[in-house]
Amino acid sequence: MRIITFEKVEAKVQERVEKKARTYGQEVDTDGSCSPQFKIEPALIAKLYGDWVMPLTKKRKFFTGLIDIIMMCFNVYKAGSIQVAELLVFLWSKADQSHVY
Repeated sequence: MRIITFEKVEAKVQERVEKKARTYGQEVDTDGSCSPQFKIEPALIAKLYGDWVMPLTKKRKFFTGLIDIIMMCFNVYKAGSIQVAELLVFLWSKADQSHVY
């Protein structure tokens, strides 16, 4: 999964998740107190998002892309318009584009 990992983007996403958790995860007091009380620590939510949600999303995208490529190759091969050697070349060319997923 390293090929589809963009560390700067992931860090920015985690910052956004933490910021949203700070904003929407506060206990609202009607007495006007200034110190925010959080339902759960925003840094913990960002860490869980980075450790669990993002890797699962990458795996899903990777395997979805792989299945799309395999189905496309199967349809081309099934149509009889391609030989086995051409199919392998076709697969190799698509594998070079796997960083898109």
